[in-house]
Amino acid sequence: DLRYVRKSAACLKLGLTADENCDGVDGVDADQDGHASLMTGGDDCADENGQAYPGNYDLGETLCEGYTWTTVRADFIGDVGQNSSIAVGGDGKAHVSYVEAPSGIKYFSEATGVVTVIDADGETGAETSIQVDAGGFAHLAYVSGAAKTLKYASNATGAWVTEVASDAVTVGDYVALAIDGAAAAHIAYYDATNDDLRYASNATGAWVVEDAHATYDSV
Repeated sequence: DLRYVRKSAACLKLGLTADENCDGVDGVDADQDGHASLMTGGDDCADENGQAYPGNYDLGETLCEGYTWTTVRADFIGDVGQNSSIAVGGDGKAHVSYVEAPSGIKYFSEATGVVTVIDADGETGAETSIQVDAGGFAHLAYVSGAAKTLKYASNATGAWVTEVASDAVTVGDYVALAIDGAAAAHIAYYDATNDDLRYASNATGAWVVEDAHATYDSV
């Protein structure tokens, strides 16, 4: 199984029936008190009680206090969950990349509850690294194929698009991805062929690969 845990403010019932499980099923702001329900990104643990929210010391502070850990079962079909990476968007929702052995790379969005196959290459899956940009779009760096080609995928256009970041043989181990303010990708990875640290980026509009160790070690 692929699972992850999240920590959020605990919801205490205190005899109320509103959002008892803190699952947000009562809507974003059902009681229209200006506080969205906890699990839809807000801080209201009793979203059918307009007087119960943090800041209202008569009731709200006693309803939304403490923290609880919740385990989410994201995917359970097949041999899933290896080499997983997780990022959280501005909405508080999780984005997870992971491997289904031996089928390839998958992506899970907590916001939609949907699992997407990013790359069905049967040899895919040495490493994954995921980030979310300011617009809430996911960006993923991973290794594909027996040759360990370094690839990059994103849904920033509204659909998943996959690119080859480096097609040199046997690269992509120990992948780490970062996304800058312009949503450009920056990937650090281990080049097993040359036993070196490399850096790839599409910030110029095309993929440029550098020998990071040789470039910066002498600085």
